Parts: sequence; structure tokens; C-alpha cells
Amino acid sequence: MKAFVVAGCILLGLAGFAAATNIQYQFSSSGDYPGAAFTFPQAVNDHKIAGYYETSMGSFGYLEDLRKPRNGRFLNIEPPGSVNAYASGINTKGVVVGGFCGPTACNPLAADHGFTYSDGAYATIDYPQTGATTAPYGINGMGDVVGGFCADCPRVSR
Repeated sequence: MKAFVVAGCILLGLAGFAAATNIQYQFSSSGDYPGAAFTFPQAVNDHKIAGYYETSMGSFGYLEDLRKPRNGRFLNIEPPGSVNAYASGINTKGVVVGGFCGPTACNPLAADHGFTYSDGAYATIDYPQTGATTAPYGINGMGDVVGGFCADCPRVSR
């Protein structure tokens, strides 16, 4: 009898969880970078999406302003000296974080350098060990960046 009561309580708990997760989502068209083979939205704040898109030339970061008309809502996010880039996070203040590869070599699993982008200005983020790669993925409202680094990651020559 005890096992039956416990199982009954578990089933009632799951039924309550199922009812609580019956949320209606609204979908909208966004993240379709013009001319891209694929677009990968990675992060969103109240009115902007950060991500990356791919073409035959490589991967490139973008920022999409959802308040603007469709034909003017995308901005390329490409740090100076980058060959490939991605944007992976954006905070409530609009600061974007991501990673990029330079012109000579690249870590094929992430990036060589990290960056932040805010109002047209870029800042590079590098782990303080010679030869290490840096791959930021998120940023909070205080500007704290989360990501990873690799001291001995392989690089592919360009």
C-alpha cells in the first residue's frame, strides 16, 4: 500500500508539472541574415539578437536590431583583424561578446581571441598565457564574461 501511495503522489506531481509547462510561445521571423547559407542566433536581450552566419567565405558575427525595418536591421560584428567571428552573448546594455580567428591560424573548435562590442567599439579578450586560445560565450549586465580557454589547442593554418 505504501508503494502505491508514493507512486500516486509522484504521478500527481508529474501531472502538475505537465500543466505548468503548457506554455504558448509566440514565434517571429528573425535571424535570417541576407545572403547567408545558415544563420545561427545565439543570444537575445529585449530588442537585439546576437549570433553568427555562414557563407562560402566563412563565419561572421552579426547583431540584429528587432526594432528596425527588415532591410536595415542587421549589423556585421567583425573585430579588426578577424577572418572568422561569432557573436554568442548580449547583455541588457547591448554589449555583445564573442570570439574570432586571426588571419594566420584558427582553433577549429572555438576561436583564438575573444571580444566585446559596444556602440562601434571593440575590445579584445585574451587569456593571459602565451599561445592560449580564448572563447567567450556569455556576458551579464555587469559586464562579466563567461567562456573558456585552451592552453594547447590545435590551430589550423590559413
